[in-house]
Amino acid sequence: MPGLGGRVVVTRKMVAERAGVSVATVSYVMNRTKNVTPQVQRRVEKAIEELGYKPNLVAKGLASKRTQHVALLVDNLKNPYYCEVLEGAQSLASEKGYIVSVIAVDSFTQDIVQELISRKIDGLLLALGSYDNSTLDRYQNLGGPVIWLGRYTTINYEPAYHAVIRELKENGHERIAFLSGIPISEPSHYRYKALCKAFSEFGIEYRENLIVDAKPNASTDGRMGEKAARELLEREEPFTALIAVNDLMALGAMKELRRHGYRIPEDISVIGCDNMHVLDYMYPTLSSVDTKAFETGKAFMDSLVECIDGREPKRVELTAFYVPKASVTRVRDVL
Repeated sequence: MPGLGGRVVVTRKMVAERAGVSVATVSYVMNRTKNVTPQVQRRVEKAIEELGYKPNLVAKGLASKRTQHVALLVDNLKNPYYCEVLEGAQSLASEKGYIVSVIAVDSFTQDIVQELISRKIDGLLLALGSYDNSTLDRYQNLGGPVIWLGRYTTINYEPAYHAVIRELKENGHERIAFLSGIPISEPSHYRYKALCKAFSEFGIEYRENLIVDAKPNASTDGRMGEKAARELLEREEPFTALIAVNDLMALGAMKELRRHGYRIPEDISVIGCDNMHVLDYMYPTLSSVDTKAFETGKAFMDSLVECIDGREPKRVELTAFYVPKASVTRVRDVL
């Protein structure tokens, strides 16, 4: 079938003929609506690749009354972590034939709900620090499925923080400070819990005066890292290493420490969390826990697609890992 410019438009029937299966089987494989044998799936996928088949999303949308359009609400686009999550979500969305609109918001309000409903999107992804349950219920009742970050995807931080404390312990660090996130935040809670377990495993004393929590409604960003490090220094409690709940807070803490004349890592070793790739271009490069942001984004989007298709999303557990770089060294004099 010739298309624009005389090119042949590949159809689902042509894919079926190449793979030696029925058109219905091709649909089963592409839409994941029915199980087929691994051999058949491979034949269909190979035929799709060889022929360069692209599904007609407009026709698909008309037939299913879907728009193939989802929205992602995020309240902190300045954080590169969410940019990597978005990249993963868009990667999976492209595979499934969806378009993702990213909407930066301060909060999830009734006005935003009304706007999303008017756009007739198929589903909604939430990457928000907090939201009102009544607002969420209203969208779910009138709009469609909603997945919030972390609902079906969990991160196992224990192996990563075990490796963090092992490295610090091997380098002679015993007095370790921690700049926490907002206590009610799930990622902050799980990172803190994993860190406490690692302290116990390596016999590191938990010192209340070396733990600084972010204030409620505060962003766990560089500015918060500066404030937390300043508060820590004002307590005049000696420490030789500092762990921050994320890379942005670690950067802010490093800035504040340098302002007070301390060198990183010669005087104080610093470790972050999220392993933002942009930090590979700073000096010293920041040792950090990699939280698999890209894979998290893909799983995030996949959960929404499964909901849109009427299936219960499968739960996914990802394992964070430690990436040692140049911001940790052997302990010298205690601060």
